[in-house]
Amino acid sequence: MTHSERKRRLLEMNEVEKLYKHYFELNPDIYFYDKKGELYRNWQEFKKLYLQTCNGSITLPDKEPTYMGEELDENTFFNEVESDVCLLMNARYCPPFWHHLNFIKIMYVLNGEFELNISQEKSIRLACGNFVIVPPNIEQSVFSYHDDDIVVNIFIRASTFEKAFSSLLMESNELAGFLWKVLYGKDDQSIIWFKCTSDRYLDNLILEMFEIIEKSGVERNFILISSVMMFLSYALYWKRQHITTISDMPSNRDKFPDIIQYIYEHYNDISLSSISRQFNISEGYLSRYIRRETGHTLSNLLREYRMSRAAVMLRETSCSVEEIMFKVGYTDISYFYRAFKKNMA
Repeated sequence: MTHSERKRRLLEMNEVEKLYKHYFELNPDIYFYDKKGELYRNWQEFKKLYLQTCNGSITLPDKEPTYMGEELDENTFFNEVESDVCLLMNARYCPPFWHHLNFIKIMYVLNGEFELNISQEKSIRLACGNFVIVPPNIEQSVFSYHDDDIVVNIFIRASTFEKAFSSLLMESNELAGFLWKVLYGKDDQSIIWFKCTSDRYLDNLILEMFEIIEKSGVERNFILISSVMMFLSYALYWKRQHITTISDMPSNRDKFPDIIQYIYEHYNDISLSSISRQFNISEGYLSRYIRRETGHTLSNLLREYRMSRAAVMLRETSCSVEEIMFKVGYTDISYFYRAFKKNMA
């Protein structure tokens, strides 16, 4: 099947989307939060609001046509042990229910547009070619309400993301800093938005991924992970000038983003005392703070990152083991070997 044929197939609305469209046309206001919309987090809450505000008589099914829940977890979408990437279209006209995920999501506009809400007051409209990277635990709702919208969801296990994309963390740019915070900042409520026009390479890569998911075999998962890596690497190289970060957190929340960025930039020669001096806070408070925000002690956080960087350098450079050891901040070769083996086991 050619790319144009596959895109035409994706443009065809299925029966569930036609049903959703019917509901939307009869009572559109509750779908938009700047009109009379109210929060709903599941089908039952939506159904109750819909029937209260609908002028005519209509019957809605007891069970949602597509999954609607306050939390979308890995078990819902990664139903195979070997599955680390899930690809699916966002259902057109599906009510924009509020939810959060415990995995990482990329949303790419292959055609048309959609609205992403991160609060009742904050909504962004993504046009064709735009995409966002959404970390876990972001409260959000999504709404696509045109027949020609093709909004593609790419779901990635957080653990897989960390292992597969460790090389991207080594770059010195905004995307790398964002990915670092996604992995190690529990409550950093930021979304990265690529505000770019349609790109044939990315379009074709997405369409090829739809073809891959229809195949079976152990190689499918590896190819999907590789495809997402190609997607992000290409975006990082060619689209970095289009990056913007959006957040629903107060700008003065605390110093955590600055601290995590400092650790990221000085990982090979920092200590608890040097960070505490840099930010003028006590070592005791800093230690508790890092553990609370990341789930790691500073030593564990540094070891993970140093080992990830060492693994990338072993694969992608001609440096000797000793050279790599010094570059990532170790001086004892025996300790380095033990730490590397333990971390990569």
